[in-house]
Amino acid sequence: MEPNNQGDEALLEENIPVMLENVPLNERDALIIEMYEDGLSTYEIAIELELNRHTVSKVLKENKIETRTIADYHKFKHEDIEDLFNRGKSKHEIAKELGLTYYTVRKVLEDRGFIRNRKDKETLRIANYVQMKNRGYDNEAISIYLGLNDVKQLNKLIRNSTVNVTAVRQKTKKIESLPDIVRDRLEGRSIHDISMKYNLYILDVIDILYEFGLTIAKYKEIYVYHKQGKTIEQISEKLELSVFTVRRVINKLKEIEKSVKLAFTPKQIAEKLNITTLAVKRTIETLQLI
Repeated sequence: MEPNNQGDEALLEENIPVMLENVPLNERDALIIEMYEDGLSTYEIAIELELNRHTVSKVLKENKIETRTIADYHKFKHEDIEDLFNRGKSKHEIAKELGLTYYTVRKVLEDRGFIRNRKDKETLRIANYVQMKNRGYDNEAISIYLGLNDVKQLNKLIRNSTVNVTAVRQKTKKIESLPDIVRDRLEGRSIHDISMKYNLYILDVIDILYEFGLTIAKYKEIYVYHKQGKTIEQISEKLELSVFTVRRVINKLKEIEKSVKLAFTPKQIAEKLNITTLAVKRTIETLQLI
């Protein structure tokens, strides 16, 4: 005779909700709940943790967390945050004084332009990483300099970055001021100003900033539009670059194109234009001048 386990199954089914309540939350879900209870919206949490907003809402619902309405967010003291920050208080001090989470304080200050957002900070960290790597520092030293916990966190930063680190390292081996260039661009300085400030070939500046997602145009686009007969003013408007920058890029490209037709080698062109041979080779390959 087979044993009758129906009673055991019923008991088990009855106790499942209690058992589940005692199951510890995974790290992600616990953080979502903590951030939500500290005042962040589902939208803010989704951005912060790089999750889908529906995933955040699902976690809250599964854990029976009562959700707030939009009106509930007005209770947060945004003006007080700004005032305390202007008086020299740190984000942690503001959070403690106002009874808010550090995440809320940081988000308000980011939205109001008082501090850099996380994406800009990561972009600068990548720029510093590239420069230090090119100078021969190992990952452990770079992690310490960047204020990261360990090499594992550094590797995660690089892996999750949209920047092609290998390509940028190749393009910036002889550039000593990469973090400053990126910082200037983040602060709104024009490509032309950066080129002049650091005495760099303007096509290289465009190429580097493109890798960091800090300019919408590469010189190839300028070249193509020029060949299509568009005026400098039209190209400037189309690519949101200054007329001076477009004119300067076109003049350089025309000089390279002319030199290639006269059978100059990349090295000879570089010497003639006072730029790097690598920059000439890359320009020739990108524009398919041969």
